[in-house]
Amino acid sequence: MPISETVDTQEVFMAGPLFALILLGCTDAGDGCTRLEAPVQTYETRAECEKRQEAALQSDASLRADYPVVTAQCRIHTAARAKTPKRLLALSETR
Repeated sequence: MPISETVDTQEVFMAGPLFALILLGCTDAGDGCTRLEAPVQTYETRAECEKRQEAALQSDASLRADYPVVTAQCRIHTAARAKTPKRLLALSETR
């Protein structure tokens, strides 16, 4: 189940990383990839994110993409960490 982008960042940081499912449009060789304009869904675990990859490849954004190759990837979502107060980051890094 996707997690809302508005989740309290302190709770997210303490619970561990989030994984973002993104779509990339690539050349035939699989290089020169560009992130597609599509809503980013975040998940609590990499396994949950990976389960959603096939559905993401069947989405409108993927099917309309003007690229010969479209791929879905799960990456650690850093926005929650970037928004975490520095004081909280310092505390967590000492643990």
